[in-house]
Amino acid sequence: MPDDLTPTQSRVLDYIATHIVERQRPPTRIGIAQHFGWASGNAAEEHMRALVAKGYIELDPADCNGGAGTRYPRVIRWPACVLPILRLAA
Repeated sequence: MPDDLTPTQSRVLDYIATHIVERQRPPTRIGIAQHFGWASGNAAEEHMRALVAKGYIELDPADCNGGAGTRYPRVIRWPACVLPILRLAA
């Protein structure tokens, strides 16, 4: 776990990165919330905003409606849990 992340932020980052590697698309906020057993996507949103502030992810706009609406996470600093998989794919 990176030193500047809380344990929950680290787990969320790991989940986002693994989801992208395994499914070739990022998870939704609702998907993240369901994975962790949270009642709503707002909890996922808070953790994602913290990951943005700490430089681990960026939120890209959706392609629908000219980029308005839902934004999807894009990993900037990949966690160690997926680095071996990324190296194999290169």
